[in-house]
Amino acid sequence: LLLLDRHGSHVDVYFVWALKQHNIWLVWLPPHTSYILHPHDISGFSPIKSRYSGQITELAMLGDAATVKKQRFIIAYNMACMKSLAERVICGGWKEAGLVPWNPSKALTSSQVVGQPGTPPPQP
Repeated sequence: LLLLDRHGSHVDVYFVWALKQHNIWLVWLPPHTSYILHPHDISGFSPIKSRYSGQITELAMLGDAATVKKQRFIIAYNMACMKSLAERVICGGWKEAGLVPWNPSKALTSSQVVGQPGTPPPQP
C-alpha cells in the first residue's frame, strides 16, 4: 500500500505501472488532506525532524559549521529515522489517521478539521 497526495510529480504512467507489476496498491489522498490522513504526517515526520535538527546542532557544536553536504545529510537523516521510527510510532500514526483499524470518524473529528472556518460564500 502506498499513500500519495495528488502532486503532479506522482502522476507518471511508468511509476504507476511499476507499482502494479510489484502488486503495490496505490491510494490517492484527497487534495489538502495529507496532514490529517497520512500516517507519517501525523506521527512520524515530527520526531524525525526534531532528531535531525538535533544531529545538525551537534555537528555545529563540534565546530563543524560547514554547510550540510549531501553525505552528512544522508547520515544525519538516516540516524534520525532509525531512532524515530519505532513500530509503536508507525502503528500510532495509522491508528490516529483512522486507517487501521478503519475508523473514518477519526479524520472527521480531527482538531484540524473541527472548528476550522469554512470557505466564505462568494460576494455578489
